[in-house]
Amino acid sequence: MGLDMYSYRVEKEQLSEEVPEDYEGYSLPVKNDEVLEEVMYWRKHHDLHGAMFSIAEKKGFTDGAAGFNAVDLNLTLHDLDSLEEQVREGTLPSTTGFFFGSNPPDDESTLLDLAWIAEAKDAIKSGDYILYSAWW
Repeated sequence: MGLDMYSYRVEKEQLSEEVPEDYEGYSLPVKNDEVLEEVMYWRKHHDLHGAMFSIAEKKGFTDGAAGFNAVDLNLTLHDLDSLEEQVREGTLPSTTGFFFGSNPPDDESTLLDLAWIAEAKDAIKSGDYILYSAWW
């Protein structure tokens, strides 16, 4: 067991209802039968997970850190810009949890995070959505 983290690309056709272009909510109405394209997978990248939880809280998620399990978080360009700044500056929030491990970010994880952020931004600019989800 442990913290498994995923990023998915969602096309507009995979939504069960229309979403405004400037949508800032934390969840998306994805059709239940859709298979989403996995963009990235992380294992026990707990500090990145903490940053994602902070984004969710700013968007109105109220179930607390323990409830931020298997939640699909919609990420916007603004969210990714903020996240990119934290990754570049090494200021991801220190995050702990029973199943999260203790792997601090290093040069390799930083490069992977930045590559994922660039890909996620490109997806959003092309009209798709990016989701983040974790399971532990």
